[in-house]
Amino acid sequence: RCVKSQPEIEGIEQGHTDTRLGMNLGDFEEIPIEIIDRILTFLFASDLIFLSRACKSWKGIVEDQHVWKKKFELENASKNLLEKVGNMSWKEKYKRTIEWEWNPEFCSSDLHITDNRITVARLYEKGYSPACLATQPFSFVRRRFEVFIERLGPWLSFGVASRNFKLDNSKVVGAQSGVKNAAIFSGRAGRELLKDGVCHSKKIPPFKEGTFISMVLSGGTLKFYHRKTQVASVPWDEAQDVEENIYPCVSISPGTVLTIQPKFSFDGSDKGLSFIRIGSDYN
Repeated sequence: RCVKSQPEIEGIEQGHTDTRLGMNLGDFEEIPIEIIDRILTFLFASDLIFLSRACKSWKGIVEDQHVWKKKFELENASKNLLEKVGNMSWKEKYKRTIEWEWNPEFCSSDLHITDNRITVARLYEKGYSPACLATQPFSFVRRRFEVFIERLGPWLSFGVASRNFKLDNSKVVGAQSGVKNAAIFSGRAGRELLKDGVCHSKKIPPFKEGTFISMVLSGGTLKFYHRKTQVASVPWDEAQDVEENIYPCVSISPGTVLTIQPKFSFDGSDKGLSFIRIGSDYN
């Protein structure tokens, strides 16, 4: 049986009421719950979710808000990643720091974002190469961005850009010079990998409707994937740009609809991993 001791570890919050005593934790039951909490804050969130599936005892520990509060504070101590958190639980606040959504304030007027901010669509042929940025930048806890191609028009440009990227009446993401941006362009006229207006490769497979495309910023390289297979990569100054300077960005043609995919299901099920079908507005 886990017996709660007085917190003796630096950083453990005083006065925390623990309701998880008496749990069967096997080899871990002799370790004070405060130490277990401290260890859990250093695990990846996906590992915590898998751990919660082990048994009811571990689920009770992982689901405790104290763990998610410490994890949120540990990873966001010097960052202002959340502007409005309201009365969310600490687990939900942490979820908001690592998941993605489209940003209506950095989106062309020619594009439409659904109320849940995970689907963007271009319904009309207005303007020229309209683009949209994600709300959250790449960071040390957000390195992977994935979308599902619900519908695919004549062309699509998928990549990253800084906030000074021009969203309307300009070149697609990856093709603009004088601004940090890189992307894969796939269309009927051809396919290429572009960075800051310069073509790096034309050996790019075509995107397909009903498939996943993603990108990962890791090890000084921006990698692009289609159907879970890497199709292109370009060097990227990760140390300089990974913290709140570079954002996922798309430029899309009429008839194209993209839905952001969650990293994993926070409720411990697999329901959050399937793509989200669009509503009647796009039928």
